[in-house]
Amino acid sequence: MKTRAQRFVMAISAGLLAACGGQTASTVADLDVPEPPIEEAASAQATDTSADMEVIEEAAEEDVVIEAIETEIPEPSAAPVTMVGTWGKTLEQCGNFQEVMDAPMILTMEGYDQHEAHCSFDLVVQLAPNSWKVDGSCSVDGYEEPMEMIYTVVDDKLIPSIDDYEWPPLLRCP
Repeated sequence: MKTRAQRFVMAISAGLLAACGGQTASTVADLDVPEPPIEEAASAQATDTSADMEVIEEAAEEDVVIEAIETEIPEPSAAPVTMVGTWGKTLEQCGNFQEVMDAPMILTMEGYDQHEAHCSFDLVVQLAPNSWKVDGSCSVDGYEEPMEMIYTVVDDKLIPSIDDYEWPPLLRCP
């Protein structure tokens, strides 16, 4: 009585014999098994795959380094200081519209507007993390005037100054 494994081997052998046209081969080397065609693109693709794997492995190594560096950088404790914003002498002034004589100053990196005064900056130089020197020109009631100013922000207050004169600090409007 034949075992199940023996019957399986015999069935495979019969199938192979039929596939070979009924010819029997004495050794494995005598078998006429066609080789699949090898295209250059396939081999180039295999080469590219190994090159891609190297790039992926290098990237993985770099990612590990980047992750290690990122975890060592401390989080900033506060938002960066900027002179850009709306500034007023009081919080009540912050609520005024620009049509009102007591309007707040709206300051950008390009200039500022305050009621009928409109200034444009030709040059903005950051002197320190919280201080900027600006040069430009202002138009007040149609008259053009050159302007030079230093704006310093301390504790959410804007201190405008020129030469040795400082104006009272302005509060950042909400």
